[in-house]
Amino acid sequence: MTTKPIKVITYWERFKRSTVWHPLNTDPDDEERSGPRFWYPTYDLIAFALGVSALALGSPLLTHLFPEWFTYIMGMFLMIASVLCLIGVVFPKFSIVELIGKLAIVFMLGSYAGTVAFLSRPGEPNGFLAIVLVMAVWLLGPRITKLFIQVSRIRLARVRETK
Repeated sequence: MTTKPIKVITYWERFKRSTVWHPLNTDPDDEERSGPRFWYPTYDLIAFALGVSALALGSPLLTHLFPEWFTYIMGMFLMIASVLCLIGVVFPKFSIVELIGKLAIVFMLGSYAGTVAFLSRPGEPNGFLAIVLVMAVWLLGPRITKLFIQVSRIRLARVRETK
């Protein structure tokens, strides 16, 4: 009697299994599975592009309110936060990294909205921009809530594993 050879999983297969697009990481019956697979990575790529734009072009409004170097630091900060978010989205095992990145983006965009709202001079038409920024921050709320729940479940599972 012969036994079947054991299939050795390659590094590439392990890598594919660790991503959000592999069926192991996303429930096929989940109605919201398009979020982690498409919408969240797309949002993070757009945030990265916004950071690149802040570095390359600057922000006329922020430069009007603050020194130019501040805009560049904010652009770098946004790029770093969006890369952290993308890592956490693509690899669900690192959801804590995504949570940290999303909180950084919320802090930064919320601060930007507050700065625009409170430091703009009367008569400047920046109220619309502040509202758009608040909406962008507000829409991250459901994802951040899910991340807090997901991270606490992972921590609880690790605690149970060690017992």
